[in-house]
Amino acid sequence: MSPPLRVAAFVGLLLSTGPLVTGAMHEPILFTDVTTLAGIDFVHITGATGQKFMVETMGAGAVFFDYDGDLDPDLYLVNGGLLRGFAASSPISSALYRNDGWDVHGCDCRLGSLP
Repeated sequence: MSPPLRVAAFVGLLLSTGPLVTGAMHEPILFTDVTTLAGIDFVHITGATGQKFMVETMGAGAVFFDYDGDLDPDLYLVNGGLLRGFAASSPISSALYRNDGWDVHGCDCRLGSLP
């Protein structure tokens, strides 16, 4: 995303949240789920067994950061893990999505695969 377009997007975001800041709510703010359109198909697996291990009570994690140095925010989503008594039906892994403007690409996130 070019710098002028980023500034325009930021200003648009500020203007759209103005009613929240001032308390004058005239119209509801609507959000649109674009995860499928963006190619994000992450499914969080907690690994919970019902035995109430401390880690079963924790939530998932996510971070936006510039993984590839192109100044676009990339997305890393943290998944759960295997706990004693949990039988996974498929491999459990976290997910890194590289943002190339409007194109999002999934990356291999096996342990040790990140630079």
